[in-house]
Amino acid sequence: MRKLVFVSMLFLSAALAVLYAAGGKSKKSNESSLVKQGFSLISIMNEKAADEKYVSLVCGSEEMLSIVRNLKIPGNVEDCQIFRLGGDFSLFLNALLSGMGGSFDADAFSPQIKKDLGQRFLSGFASMWNGKTVGATWLAIASVLQSEKVFVSKELKEDCVYIFAYKDSYSVAVTFLRGEDNAVKACACYIFDENFVSTFSQFVSEMGLGIELEKIL
Repeated sequence: MRKLVFVSMLFLSAALAVLYAAGGKSKKSNESSLVKQGFSLISIMNEKAADEKYVSLVCGSEEMLSIVRNLKIPGNVEDCQIFRLGGDFSLFLNALLSGMGGSFDADAFSPQIKKDLGQRFLSGFASMWNGKTVGATWLAIASVLQSEKVFVSKELKEDCVYIFAYKDSYSVAVTFLRGEDNAVKACACYIFDENFVSTFSQFVSEMGLGIELEKIL
């Protein structure tokens, strides 16, 4: 039951995002623009992790300090594969909720509420996975190192999550959320599951969720 509840929370965001999104997949040129912003945020996170003064300020325990000082910080861009969380989320949502004795009625929510719920859960994707796989201390570290930025772009058609998977380091989830007047809010967070891509792919496959990590670069 815990596993089913977690899965429902994790992917409710994606289903809601699909329901209110106005456009389809981005074109390749759009992907490149988002990738550039993602790398910029990862660079900021890496700078935080390497800054002894910052680390000492935000880490609340010696255990956290020790972990951050020994992090395998993402480095070479050439060693990075980039995925987009994709699939037909609406097909499995009712199946998930029916297993908990419930159901999902999109008409029960206003467009604004659906948008708000979708963005909240998408933003928490990395935190939920960290909480499931590595525990509270690592979750706290991811929180103090995560970075955000706001930029203007007409290219983003729907909220989404990109996964930057490094060969010899941790993956990073970057969430892109649409705002008003073409504003885009981006948030990057480490995923401390060292085998995230394979573990996540196997997880959703075994659950029959119809979700996948679509490789884009």
